[in-house]
Amino acid sequence: MIKRKDNGKFQVVVHLGFDSQGRRIQKTVTVNTKEEAKKVEARLKLEAEKIIAEAEAKRAAKKAKTIKKPDEMTVGDFVQQWYEATEENIRPNTRKYYKLLISYFKNTGIMEIPLTNITPPLVQKSVMQLPLHLKSSVRKSACELLRRIFNQAVEWDMLVKNPFRGVKLPKVEREEAKFWTEKEAATFLMSIKGNRYYVFFALALATGLRIGELMGLQWADVDFTKGCLNVNKTCEQINKGGVPQFGPTKTPSSMRTVYIDPNTVNLLKEHRKAQLEARLKAKEWHDFDLVFCNNNGGAKSYSRYREFMKNTCKRIGVTEIPPHGIRHTHATILLTHGVPMEVIADRLGHSRGNSAGAFSMTAFSMTARYAHVTNKSRKEAALVYARAMKEALLDCSRKDVQDRR
Repeated sequence: MIKRKDNGKFQVVVHLGFDSQGRRIQKTVTVNTKEEAKKVEARLKLEAEKIIAEAEAKRAAKKAKTIKKPDEMTVGDFVQQWYEATEENIRPNTRKYYKLLISYFKNTGIMEIPLTNITPPLVQKSVMQLPLHLKSSVRKSACELLRRIFNQAVEWDMLVKNPFRGVKLPKVEREEAKFWTEKEAATFLMSIKGNRYYVFFALALATGLRIGELMGLQWADVDFTKGCLNVNKTCEQINKGGVPQFGPTKTPSSMRTVYIDPNTVNLLKEHRKAQLEARLKAKEWHDFDLVFCNNNGGAKSYSRYREFMKNTCKRIGVTEIPPHGIRHTHATILLTHGVPMEVIADRLGHSRGNSAGAFSMTAFSMTARYAHVTNKSRKEAALVYARAMKEALLDCSRKDVQDRR
């Protein structure tokens, strides 16, 4: 990838594969002209192909040494083999989540059972022994993942049939989406005004973007003239030194244009100006072009935003919601003020068939599913949020003044 920098030089970034921890390896070179950049990119791509080929050969050799016959391996051995065989096709964050789900089976004893001895009764016993403190939806997800892994064993002729057949999975209790009222959202924003996290959460509430989409947002994705954001990637994980690892959006429909109101545009302009000033003062700056970054240009971890939000909610006494609850809050505000469901679904980047589940409020009608969303309606949605939040902030300000009297 070739990108022109603010100083007129050209930056070449080439992906060199992944390290043993699943972290993306990149090489970055800065040159003076575009012609030089093209030559450097071609050379680096050849180097990358060689490095990736060598890494794949090493992995294949390692797997060949460690692969056991079905009657020699336990369920745990096969799960590990499945991880290694599929890791290239699974996103880093998803891979971590899968390992977490499987870890819940650790104390049930199923991982020590020989693969060829596994039976439905043994699986059922293991399912019943999953930690009860887990949400029913998490326990079911863990079971579905293990069933999927056993399906792979059947496809590879290592098992005759899936031992999950006939096993009863945990019943999932319906969980209502957590979100703020307009008053709570306004209270939260007022309480953090001037804080370094303010713009991040103000933009999250104004757009309904996923946290990973916000973390992966670059200035090249911000169109100040048209007043919109081009959502085209997500930050999958952050490597050593704050290096962001970008990946595709959750679904194809998540790649979208999200319009923002004039006040939010101005807020981003001020944020951009402050960031450029900080960059000039910094001893070292990593130019990842991130809208939201740390003191040297690197990416901030998801946990920082989550902990800040959690601590602030406790401090000011508003409902404690997860960061994803901000999406539900944005959707709820728009829905309350009459924005059509199809416009909200389009704004949030939900696939047509999954839009109803976004808010857990109402079914997505056939009309809405196939309705055409225009740029005019997209822009109006941004203004609807701005008007609603302006009124909520005014109400909070009036109450604050009254409380002081």
